[in-house]
Amino acid sequence: MLEDKERLNQQSMHTHTQGVGRDIVLLHGWGMHSGIWDGILPELVSRYRVTLIDLPGHGRSSPAEFTLDSLVNDLGEIIPLHSILIGWSLGAIVGQKFAATYQERLDKLVLVSGTPRFVDAEDWPHATSREVFSQFSRDLEQDYQSTLKRFIYLQSKGGEKADDTRKQLQESMTHGPQPDPGSLKCGLNILESTDLRNDLDKIRCPVQLMLGERDTLVPVDVGSHIVKLLDQASLEIISGAGHAPFISHPVEFTQVINSFIEAGVSE
Repeated sequence: MLEDKERLNQQSMHTHTQGVGRDIVLLHGWGMHSGIWDGILPELVSRYRVTLIDLPGHGRSSPAEFTLDSLVNDLGEIIPLHSILIGWSLGAIVGQKFAATYQERLDKLVLVSGTPRFVDAEDWPHATSREVFSQFSRDLEQDYQSTLKRFIYLQSKGGEKADDTRKQLQESMTHGPQPDPGSLKCGLNILESTDLRNDLDKIRCPVQLMLGERDTLVPVDVGSHIVKLLDQASLEIISGAGHAPFISHPVEFTQVINSFIEAGVSE
């Protein structure tokens, strides 16, 4: 019998668990909520026990101020032992920090459109310019709805299915509770200020890095540099995809996920 339960834990993050089997945890990106995974959820639930988490102030989770460290500490009370953690964008930043902090908690880690540093630097040109994030911060205080729409545009831009991806991202945001502006600011601060390159050698579990070939937020050429920093990482590039490959290329995405999870996970 498939397990299906929802709860609001003491950290005020809403979780929803479905299915039976190995534990998979899904972490969404900035401004979104766990409903963003709906397109691939049936495939995953048919094989695994899947826990979806709404980050603070997103989806059905209560608004809260948070930092990357506090968020990871709270997730330490939620994420089951021996989970496979799948994080997208902001969720991938959280996933990296979680895996580096709780080294024995995860069996595997999947980073979707993820990078240890979203903002460029002299020694890290494979990233979004700081000015883009600074502008987001300024705009967020004036009109957060328009800022979210602009971010959706950047996430879908460049992909071969850009219009369809943009439509699904917009529908997902529209059909769920609107994110809390204060929580959005906290998430944007994480994206703008985090640099986890020195934390990657603390990650002990196998890592699958998945990048969209045409991603304009996380350039695909960053993949080879991440793999050099993460000896246990493998890289998969989804041809024609932008920043949200699980939306634009769900079949290819789930094939990579299933192959990675089922390749030698300890019983």
